Amino acid sequence: MGNVLVVTINSNKSLSCLKDSQRLLSRKKEKLPLSLKPVDYAAVFDEHTPKEILSEPRPDILVTGGDYKLPEIAGKEYMKKVCRSPFVKEKSTMALKKCKSEKYKAESKVKGKIKVSSSNVSRYTENVIPENFNRESVLRIIDANLNRCREGLRVVEDGMRFVLNDGFIYKKIRKIRHSVDKILRNSYGELIKERDSFDDSGRQMPEMSKKELTNIIIANFKRAQESLRVLEEYSKALFPKTSAEFKKQRYAAYDAEKSVYLKYRMFLLQTECKRADSNTLTKKSLR
Repeated sequence: MGNVLVVTINSNKSLSCLKDSQRLLSRKKEKLPLSLKPVDYAAVFDEHTPKEILSEPRPDILVTGGDYKLPEIAGKEYMKKVCRSPFVKEKSTMALKKCKSEKYKAESKVKGKIKVSSSNVSRYTENVIPENFNRESVLRIIDANLNRCREGLRVVEDGMRFVLNDGFIYKKIRKIRHSVDKILRNSYGELIKERDSFDDSGRQMPEMSKKELTNIIIANFKRAQESLRVLEEYSKALFPKTSAEFKKQRYAAYDAEKSVYLKYRMFLLQTECKRADSNTLTKKSLR
């Protein structure tokens, strides 16, 4: 029918206006059609219909489900030809999800409990790993923490460079950031494919205000160190050889934090004292 196949898919935001929550698909829906060989591109739209997303590329042929009548087809005015594919029963989203759910429940009955031997005592434990805890989930965790780690180190790095004008510590932290960046550079494509910033539940979490340089430096050192620990643990599942490298950089970050504190503790303490005095004055003035 054509040389290039583009598949458009409703986002959960779009589906929520049309269907109940039980019919919403999981994140990264564009990956579903892209896993099929004939599909060249996939696009997710938030609007009620794909009319807007179809107005820009204006493909020659529009293929839609057979359950739509011709006057109801969005974007038909941009097309040279409109085709309706036959409607296949028992192949809807809900039917597929129900089939998958039933298959998982059947497997759970067989695998339900795992026998574990500990201190010569046999016991049983429920398999509590969720169904969606798969390679994609781990890749998202690794990608998020790589970003968080690099961002935290960059904040500290710029504080050393532009505020405290310390070239030595600035280069030390920069070296850690570059080392972290190199560890999984060859897997960049695989990691970024799983990124789903729009649907990330942490996106709406409020940020704590950190007005003083001290708080900014401390918070971002901790952010980088915690992220490195997460990377060290989760990389064992997919990239076991990199775990030791993340551990090495975690300890380098601990050492860098100590260097900053020992060199600038008087400055940091003075900043804390000024903030404490300011709070005291504010309380007195309120009285």
